[in-house]
Amino acid sequence: LGALYRERATGVLELIEADGGAAGRGHRVHLDEGMVDNVETPLGALRLGELLRREGFLGEQAQRRLIRGLAADPNRKSGEVLMEERLVTPTALRAALRRQLRTRLEALFSLGDAFVRFRTARPRSYTPERAPALSPREFLYGRARRRDRESRPRHTSVAPRVNDDRARALGVLGLAAGG
Repeated sequence: LGALYRERATGVLELIEADGGAAGRGHRVHLDEGMVDNVETPLGALRLGELLRREGFLGEQAQRRLIRGLAADPNRKSGEVLMEERLVTPTALRAALRRQLRTRLEALFSLGDAFVRFRTARPRSYTPERAPALSPREFLYGRARRRDRESRPRHTSVAPRVNDDRARALGVLGLAAGG
């Protein structure tokens, strides 16, 4: 994530579990100019209504209205129902969405071995019901760094830049161009 942040990459980092009973299960981290914008994972994270209720921003009656709104139209997002019904403030909704995003990202750090892919993409538009992207402090702080794990000395020579997007993306991920 640090390398993608420094390169201000926009796209999807995909992790495919390699071992165990969950082998083949996929997880996606969406990046917009290096910032974590969304995380898709089947790993556990509280639902938005549950999170707001636990944090004291959504009462029992409001939670019932949310559930009824979602049952009436299963294709609607919780944030849309919460805002339309005025069950929470926009500030509380953004804070809960951000907490939910961080929880999903934290869950990915529990993964064992995984195959890594990165696909470039166009930047996504911001909508009020989406959480703002996580700051680097939220997704990089306290994490092991690649340079700390390497025992060999770092090279000081600089390789010439290649304009090929694919080669650049592979280089950011530390992968060979043929891989």
